[in-house]
Amino acid sequence: MLLGQQETNLSAVNRSGETAVDTAEKTGNQDIKTILLEHGVQSAKSIKP
Repeated sequence: MLLGQQETNLSAVNRSGETAVDTAEKTGNQDIKTILLEHGVQSAKSIKP
């Protein structure tokens, strides 16, 4: 699983300006969003200056 790999940046922003958390929320995957947040993945809103 990618969450366990240190070199994986799951808080990376895609071309649409979204992180994996944002995409999970947008597509209605609340369980995935919760898991990502529990592992420290951030939303685009929380990492933008």
